[in-house]
Amino acid sequence: MKRIITLLIFFVSATLSVKSQNFNTAVTNAFMVNRMVEKYHVQPRLLDKEFSENWFEEIINTLDNDKIFFTQEDINQLNVYRFQLHEQLRQKKSNFIEQLYKIYQVRLHQVDTIITNICKTPFDFTGREIFTAKEDSTFAGDTKKLRIKLYKHLKSAVLYNLVEM
Repeated sequence: MKRIITLLIFFVSATLSVKSQNFNTAVTNAFMVNRMVEKYHVQPRLLDKEFSENWFEEIINTLDNDKIFFTQEDINQLNVYRFQLHEQLRQKKSNFIEQLYKIYQVRLHQVDTIITNICKTPFDFTGREIFTAKEDSTFAGDTKKLRIKLYKHLKSAVLYNLVEM
């Protein structure tokens, strides 16, 4: 029994250390690219809070442009780093990327499960529902609201395709 527990702990810690090494490698590579840009670029961009905010927005928009994966709670957790990414880069820290990765993995799995459950039953187009532009263009407040948003998003996409046919 002790041997099984020891092996389990070893495999879990090995898996975590591999991910940690990958994050550290990515952070080191980003640091090196930044150093090269500072040294060789004609007009290198200043690493400051404005840079961090723009970079943060770009990352979030790239990962979730349709705002169907992250919740506002997730964004609030990640906002701690919004103006600190330049410092994370300079100090070769991977806190932001690790937290982002954890949250994104959880949300991808949740959204996959939610979509699978939504698609188990046909949509009812006879009732009246409202899907506002604000609702579509903002992050859902929590996972319950995320499910509602995904339902409306999918129903809207199906309806649009039916109309196009």
